[in-house]
Amino acid sequence: MSLVVRKMFFEIEDDMDMLFVTDDPESACYLNAISLILPYLEPYGIRAFKQALPDIQDPALKQSMQLFIKQEAQHYQQHQRYNEVVRKRYPGVEKYEQQIKNQFADFLENKDLKFNIAYIEGFESLTSGMSIVALDGGMCSRVQGEAGDLFRWHFGEEVEHRTIAFDVYHDLYGGYLYRAKMIAFVYGHIGKFVVNVMKLMLKQERQRIQLEYGGNKGKIKRLGRFMKTEYWRYLKASLVPFSPRYSPYKLKIPQHIFDMNDQYALSSEEILS
Repeated sequence: MSLVVRKMFFEIEDDMDMLFVTDDPESACYLNAISLILPYLEPYGIRAFKQALPDIQDPALKQSMQLFIKQEAQHYQQHQRYNEVVRKRYPGVEKYEQQIKNQFADFLENKDLKFNIAYIEGFESLTSGMSIVALDGGMCSRVQGEAGDLFRWHFGEEVEHRTIAFDVYHDLYGGYLYRAKMIAFVYGHIGKFVVNVMKLMLKQERQRIQLEYGGNKGKIKRLGRFMKTEYWRYLKASLVPFSPRYSPYKLKIPQHIFDMNDQYALSSEEILS
């Protein structure tokens, strides 16, 4: 799967449904929380990659990094538009956004390049495997509407550029122990943000969840279904990157994800070289 930079346009409307995952308000709030972090995380990664580019000697890797940067720029721009609606629907999320924004600014200013590249590699190792599960029978197989298309497109491109940060880290630094430590740091750092934002969103959606999704009984039913059908796949995807033998080149990608990305390439407004 080669990297293609797709310039997409999604119909983001103020009245769009924020609980856009079929019979799963928790997964919708999870995805909305992830969306809120992206306009801060992805520019952070772009700046780290731009700092690293002069140190990369391999022309092919340089080119892949440049395409990665362009893909990430498209991602956060689309999520910025979506997040305007998220903020209107969930007052109070701005506090957590400001915190994470300040933290990424601090990383760029006060941490060395090795830390920042390893952070991006840790994030990409998490999102690569999780995106495959999400698209292959997980939450993204049940998303609806324009929000659903936004996340399917984004997760498909996460799979597409799954090897780039791994290659950059190993080209510049290597070393398993530091990489594993940074993966754990990334999981904790992003996880704290997502949990806090999800709690806020689910609290504000409590009445609707009670009326439309069966309240606590519905939540227990959904949790049981998740544990039975998806939990172990997500858990495995999140743990595999900790292995000393981990490589994103070894990930098995279902053909329908390749086909989906090809369709998004055909429907995009512009293909950037």
